[in-house]
Parts: sequence; C-alpha cells; structure tokens
Amino acid sequence: MMALRQVILNWDGKSSDYLAGVYLNLACQADAITQLVKLMAEPACQPGASWLLKQHLAHLQELTPVQQNRLLDIFVALDCW
Repeated sequence: MMALRQVILNWDGKSSDYLAGVYLNLACQADAITQLVKLMAEPACQPGASWLLKQHLAHLQELTPVQQNRLLDIFVALDCW
C-alpha cells in the first residue's frame, strides 16, 4: 500500500491524465481497490483515492460488501470529497 499511497501523494491535484494512468495500472492489481478504500481514511490521500474509486465505479466495477462498509465508516470523517 505504501507505493500506491506515494503515487497518490505525488499527484499534483490537477492532472486527470496522471490519475487515469494510475487507474490503468491499478485495474490489474487484485487488492488495489481495497488499498484505495483504506487510503480514503487519510486526509492527504482522499482527493486522489476518491477520484480513483470513482473511476473504478464508472467502469461498472463493484465494491465488495466489506469495502462498502469500510467506506461508509470513512465517509463520516471525510475532510475532502
């Protein structure tokens, strides 16, 4: 997860092309979405992680019930959405 965290933190906060490239790499990784859900709990990662999760859902992918429940817990304390 540390590598994904750093990739998100390296984002300039503007370039959707950068995040689109990150998403293409994540789509091949089995645990990437679970990592993103966990990173949503970190305020510094929320903008990038939420963009990547939105991209995941926009591609008609689903979250597992565990991921959904974790996100619901995190939504209460979001700093940035």
